[in-house]
This record gives sequence, C-alpha cells and structure tokens, in this order.
Amino acid sequence: MIFKISDNSAYLQFPHLAAFREVRHAVFLKLGGYSKGHFAGLNIGHQTSDSALIIKQNQRLAAKVLGSEKIIKINQVHGSEYLIWPDDFSSEKKRRSTLSADALITRKNRHDLLIQTADCQAVMLFDKSKKVVANIHAGWKGSIQNIIGKIIFVMQNRFSTRPADLLAGIGPSLGPCCAEFINYQKEIPRSYWLYKNNENCFNFWAISRSQLEQAGVLPYNIINSRICTKCNSKLFYSFRGANLTGRFASIIGLRLSNEKTAKSHNFME
Repeated sequence: MIFKISDNSAYLQFPHLAAFREVRHAVFLKLGGYSKGHFAGLNIGHQTSDSALIIKQNQRLAAKVLGSEKIIKINQVHGSEYLIWPDDFSSEKKRRSTLSADALITRKNRHDLLIQTADCQAVMLFDKSKKVVANIHAGWKGSIQNIIGKIIFVMQNRFSTRPADLLAGIGPSLGPCCAEFINYQKEIPRSYWLYKNNENCFNFWAISRSQLEQAGVLPYNIINSRICTKCNSKLFYSFRGANLTGRFASIIGLRLSNEKTAKSHNFME
C-alpha cells in the first residue's frame, strides 16, 4: 500500500489502482479530522452518534484531500444490494427509497463512491477497459451472501465488464487474527467453515479473494491490504476494538485524463 499525507490527513492507496491516471481513490486513516472523544479523528460515519456538523466537516476534508467534485454515500445495511449512480438516484426512486444498499457502481466521471467501515471490508473494483468503478461494503453478512460476486455479475450485465479486466483492492478490515465468531455454527454457512482456525476466527480476506477469483478476476489483479483494523486501532476505527467508535472512509471514482483539481466538494445521499 502507498502511504500519503495531505492537509493533516493520512490515507493509503493500492499501487495497481494508483498507476491509472483516470482513477481517484483513497483509504483514509482516522488521523486528522475534527472529531473528538470516542470518535477522535477523521470520522465520516453518518450513522454514528458523532456530531452531524463535525461529520460533514470531516467529509468535506476528505473530499478536499482527494480532489472530489461530488461524493456519493448511502445508508449501509449489511446486505448484498447495490445502487448504480446516477441511474438509481432519480427523484422518483429517491421518494420511494431510503437509498439503502451496500455497494455503489458508476461510470460517471468526477463523482466518487464512498464506503464507511470500522472492521468490515471495503472492496474497490476498477474496470480498466470499460472505465467503470465499484465500491463494496463487504461485512460478514454480505460476504456469506457473496456480494462481491453479485456486483461483478451486475457489472458484466450492465456495463459489459470482462472480469479479467478488473483490478480489485481489499481494504483494511478485521483480519483472520481477530475475526472471531463464537456462534459461527448458527451464523456462518458450513461451506465457509474451511476458512476457520482453531480459535473460531475466520479469514474473510481469503474468502473475498476466493470470491473475486471465482468471479473471474485474475489473481495478480487482486491486492489485499492485509491490515487488521482491530490490531491497528490507533490508525483505523474498529468496532471490535471499541464498540463506540467512528467510521473511516474508502473512496473511489473516475476522473478526466486532464483533470487537476475539483472546484467544489458536494456530498449526495
């Protein structure tokens, strides 16, 4: 992972995604920002009890650092549903929906996709041929529903994506050292038990890699950050580390090849 600092904020980038000028992405650490107390740092968790005003300040800071014109966020619900920006955000659908989902897909330039996490995985996808990006919130519930495979299938059908053209990044998340499930026999299907060690900890990193490869993503196009959020709770928010905590941002989007910086920083939900 590539480590960067900007405007008193720190973030990571996947090397294979950073190699493409038309991709804008970042996995923000909790360092910097305006939140205090239990949420200290760059908390962008709009579903936390942190001050809504401060969360917006943190979100604007993330947008400024990344140079985003518009950042799209959703109400994450630990499922496997998706939304395509801007197709699924029309005024009619917005009146009928709370815009809840766990994955975002777009091919629109300068509109970036945000996933908030604190132990769950943010899995970024970039179709280098068709120029489409996706950002997936892969919590354990989404993982056992194979949300990753579902999103790749959607990209194939909606945007003619070839899985072999996809680059994938698995963000900082609960590692196999700390993903303990005491009641796994009730919670996790038997087909996933082969990813369990003797301490009832599951390797969801390996599960995501397997799902990516099964969907057709080439092994050398997958990068796992291999950073456990609980083990590194001074750098990332971790629900397992502290129940009352913030959420860090993982953002990916497309930009014009000649783009330098965005003029405005707006959030949509």
